[in-house]
Amino acid sequence: MPDTNQSRLLNSRYLMLLMVNLITSVSFAMVYTTISSYVTGLGVSVAIAGVVTGAFNISSMVMRPLSGLVSDRVNRKWLLVISNTGMGLAICGYAVAQDPTTLITLRIVHGIIFALSTTVNMAIIPGIVPRNQIGEAICYFGLSQSLAMSVGPAFGLWLAGINGFSLTFLVAAGLCVASGLLAIPFKLTDDNAERPTSKGLKLSDIIVPQCLPFTMIEITIASVAGLESSMMVLYAATQGIANIGWYFTISAFTVVLCRMFLGKIIDQKGTFAVYPGLALMVAGLLILWLQQGLWMFALAAVVKTVGVNLAKPALQATAVKSVTPDKRGAAVSTYYIGTDLGQGTAPMIGGRIVDMNGGNYGMLFMIFALPLALSGAAYYWISQQVKKKASVKEA
Repeated sequence: MPDTNQSRLLNSRYLMLLMVNLITSVSFAMVYTTISSYVTGLGVSVAIAGVVTGAFNISSMVMRPLSGLVSDRVNRKWLLVISNTGMGLAICGYAVAQDPTTLITLRIVHGIIFALSTTVNMAIIPGIVPRNQIGEAICYFGLSQSLAMSVGPAFGLWLAGINGFSLTFLVAAGLCVASGLLAIPFKLTDDNAERPTSKGLKLSDIIVPQCLPFTMIEITIASVAGLESSMMVLYAATQGIANIGWYFTISAFTVVLCRMFLGKIIDQKGTFAVYPGLALMVAGLLILWLQQGLWMFALAAVVKTVGVNLAKPALQATAVKSVTPDKRGAAVSTYYIGTDLGQGTAPMIGGRIVDMNGGNYGMLFMIFALPLALSGAAYYWISQQVKKKASVKEA
């Protein structure tokens, strides 16, 4: 039943949103890890399969700035219901599509709707939890996504082994639709508090200026994730490590521990938590640069992951707190632009750096530590300037 009590974090509305996010994240993981195999199984080239896979990310990135505007202009609960159901229908189409053109079209549609869904999910959180626990709420939200990534790929591949990829897609589609229906009985938004104060359209309705510093830092944080996913296996191979999968397992386990315990620290320290978080990320990358064996890879995985899960939720919580309720969607989408840019450009930049340095992957991690440090210094300077301006106005 609906719960209008916001005095505690684990109220029924927040728990329902966690469940919705978990279900859709499992669905995403099932599809994300199997779509390329499905496409190549249709007899097309690997290059075409890459286009099909990448169409999702490109369309999601293009839609991201507009997703916040949409989230702020319509009822967020019904946008959540419709977007999750729409993702289910798009995924269902994968099960019957037999040609690349249709699959690319479906991937574009899926990416657009995915941008809407992820933006509105995050925009809803501040309205259904206590303000002094938003950071903790975002931490648990990220934890549900991590748990989904630990079970979704294996579940999808298991279903494919039973009756082909079509079964994987149909089950994933059913999960998305079910998650949308799950949200219907709950009141997730206060329509009066979250209604736009202006019917006009301004650039700040799409890109929130005060959130751009958070976007700047997120680009550097997301770049590390893009670097790991694209280069870690290759780097490990040059060090004589045949299977570096345990590095990601250690990272996933560390995420679970971090998200369970760091939320309260983030709510107490606010954006100050960003600085030790970035420092730990820099340390993790430098350890990878200097690595002298398996234990240093493991240490880097722990140190870097703790840093990410200290800095990232702190930034997200501060971003949504910095705006009025009617601008939360735009704040979230502005922040996520950094995620899309960082993850999308890091593999390309990283590959170029490796080529220019004769295949030296260690140098790559040292170079990417620099933007993290600079973004922290730049954010500190910006924060000080904002405080000075505020003190002048008060005087």
